[in-house]
Amino acid sequence: MLISKNPYNGIINASIPELADDKIEEKLSQAQQAFESWRESSFSDRDALLNNLGNILIENKKELASIITSEIGQPIKDAISEIEKCALTARYYEGNISKFLKYEKIKTENSKSMVVFEPLGVILGIVPWNFPFWMAFRFIIPTIAAGNTVVLKHASNVPLSALKIEEIVKKAGFPDGVMQTLLISSKKVEQVITNPIIKGVSFAGSKEAGSIVASTAAKHIKKTILELGGSDPFIVFSDADINTCSNVLVNNRLRNAGQACNSPKRVFVHQSIFEVYLNFIIEKFKNLKIGDPMLPETEIGPIATESGINQIQQQVDTSINMGAKLIMGGRRSKDFEGLFYEPTILTNVNPGMPVFDEEVFGPVIAITTFDNNENLIDLINKSNYGLGASIWTKNIKMAKSLIPKIEAGNVFINKPVRSDPRLPYGGIKKSGYGRELGSYGIKEFVNIKTIVIH
Repeated sequence: MLISKNPYNGIINASIPELADDKIEEKLSQAQQAFESWRESSFSDRDALLNNLGNILIENKKELASIITSEIGQPIKDAISEIEKCALTARYYEGNISKFLKYEKIKTENSKSMVVFEPLGVILGIVPWNFPFWMAFRFIIPTIAAGNTVVLKHASNVPLSALKIEEIVKKAGFPDGVMQTLLISSKKVEQVITNPIIKGVSFAGSKEAGSIVASTAAKHIKKTILELGGSDPFIVFSDADINTCSNVLVNNRLRNAGQACNSPKRVFVHQSIFEVYLNFIIEKFKNLKIGDPMLPETEIGPIATESGINQIQQQVDTSINMGAKLIMGGRRSKDFEGLFYEPTILTNVNPGMPVFDEEVFGPVIAITTFDNNENLIDLINKSNYGLGASIWTKNIKMAKSLIPKIEAGNVFINKPVRSDPRLPYGGIKKSGYGRELGSYGIKEFVNIKTIVIH
């Protein structure tokens, strides 16, 4: 049974039985049948359907956002923004498919040499709960735009979001079988991956689960792309605009109650401005609006699951016992009955502590000071993760010189790390491999076929 439970009030939204094995096989067969015709569809037809999808998302964004908020506790204003981003992605690929997948002529001694991009078939997407519509659609849109069909295994705690996603795609006019939701638990994932109908797997989630998925797919020689989260550094130099970058830090670290893979989880502040910067953050914490995520003024809602809040507490407590200094928060909130964790500030954070070494999926700002660039780069790269990094300084030349030294898939200067439909997004090291979005993302699940005519 897949259970959707509201983390704010504990109310069960729905209990839905998972698919039986024969129903899984039926859906996979339907996806394969749909692929045979969908692969032949014109780019202009796909564009039109993506346009429909974008329109439906915008027209129904408040209703869809309320599903997100009821299932994971994301504040409603942020959930609306999530739906808008999904629509933006549909509209970005609309009109760009032919450009991205246009065959390439290559000059050789032969009469003709070219590269064409052909869809692979049925692709399995395994996506997490923390942005239930965005994490699904950023996989679905480019994958079906390339001519593949998809089956979606969503997180077990957001079955209503998963079903609604399939409903929206069908309402947009995509043929039956092009996109289907598989309401299954994690124990049935292996049988789906190993099914010969599945030609590739896109996974976003924990590095532990990602390793299992990738290993299973590799045994059957199936391509995977992995996005396994991160512990992104947020680097503040002495000449940074302190007011601006403290605002950005608080807003982005506490976005979705800190449950975002690319939020700035490790904060590196030049020691010359540490006290001033810390005071700015403290003041901003005092004005945070915490509470009912359905209210438009709420900035921070609950943690999505009980296990999640327990994990945060363990990471914070262990780090404090190892020498981290607690400035604010550090415990489950006593002001609310739901799964609220107090926004937390820790200083004197060093390698070896859980809040430095691990991904903390909660509203915790962990601050480490540095005194020179060599020391900074060493600290940044001690992490096993390599998703993104954000640098704050007026010295752009200096910042640009650091980019090749930072082990990450994304580096932003004077902006927070965010995925953008126009740009490839992904990580290195334990953050995964492969890229989603942009012109690179649409080519992850295609056969790059070389053709030579003499």
